[in-house]
Amino acid sequence: MKDNDAGKDHPGLPTLSAAGLDRMDKSDAGRMPLHARVREYLRGIILESCQDGEKFYPEPFIIEQLGVSQGTARRALTDLAHEGLLVRKVPSGTFVRKRNAATKEIHIIMPGCDSVFLMGVLEHVLARCRAQGIPARIHHAGAGAHGADLVRPFLSAPDDLRILLLGVQQNLARSLYLQFSRRGIRVVNVDTLAEGCGDAYVGVDNADGIRQGMEHLVALGHKRILLLVNEPMTEGNIQARVDEFKAVVQALRLAGATVECCRRNVWRALWAKSRLQEILAGPKPPTAIFAVSDTGAWVTLKALADLDVPVPGKMSVLGFDDDRASAYMQPALSTLAQPVDHIARRAIELLVNDAHPVGDELLPPTLVVRESTGPAPRVR
Repeated sequence: MKDNDAGKDHPGLPTLSAAGLDRMDKSDAGRMPLHARVREYLRGIILESCQDGEKFYPEPFIIEQLGVSQGTARRALTDLAHEGLLVRKVPSGTFVRKRNAATKEIHIIMPGCDSVFLMGVLEHVLARCRAQGIPARIHHAGAGAHGADLVRPFLSAPDDLRILLLGVQQNLARSLYLQFSRRGIRVVNVDTLAEGCGDAYVGVDNADGIRQGMEHLVALGHKRILLLVNEPMTEGNIQARVDEFKAVVQALRLAGATVECCRRNVWRALWAKSRLQEILAGPKPPTAIFAVSDTGAWVTLKALADLDVPVPGKMSVLGFDDDRASAYMQPALSTLAQPVDHIARRAIELLVNDAHPVGDELLPPTLVVRESTGPAPRVR
């Protein structure tokens, strides 16, 4: 049997096609280089359709069916082998290894489960760990947690464990990273944008999201835009959003615009209603509110409804996260969608693949326009 005919002897595997690869361009994978798109296409087949120990498509067959170069196909297969999803045996061929796909054990350290976004990332991380046969454990870092206390249970753990810091407060993240790095344990940090918090950071490109949101609102004619900060300003990603908001206002030359930041750690319904009432009664009230999180936008929509302010007729509201409930708000919330699955995928790749260089990765969000943003009304 010729090597490039071997794929025909795998009736249990789906047919490879360039069309299937092209469909990935409509997802987060469309922003990846070609070898990475091939890797993700093949990964999906492995996780969804392959059995442990099953013979996989040979390299020449992949090249022929997908219309890619030998270098592209080989790099994709090598990446999957480094992750433990494939075993390449000469001269037998390439085989699937789903059982114990990674010898690493991932320990996830995260605060309380009150963040819709973090719970979404956790869901995707656990799903990918299960699919790849990677053991994963969750450790909660509650209020007042100390790095030494959290690290102590790991002192007798095997050396091949890996740490995922998920939304951990900056000072605690730095303390944990310092102690784990002394043992040579790789640490990947998600959603804590600060120096010295991990070997790698994976998260959304906050600046890009703010730029997209502001350009959307400005294109609708809004000039008086209020940035609602309903999260602690001590968090690096929130500070990055505020800084970029100010930079965009200057870059777009919104001269004469009323730009206000409601720097409030907790944006609750009663406070939101009274505060918005004050803002709307001012001499130059905003025509659009851009919240740094969807939860802040949800409360804003409720407060505006209580004040009989039509959205988007007299006020546009834009969020940041695209939590699941946002599509079901009244009106449905326009927002910046964080690439949650892409964040989870890259975090795991950086943790389990020793051959993959570590480093910060900022992933672009996607503007999702629904019903809560519209043309700016005439202002007095």
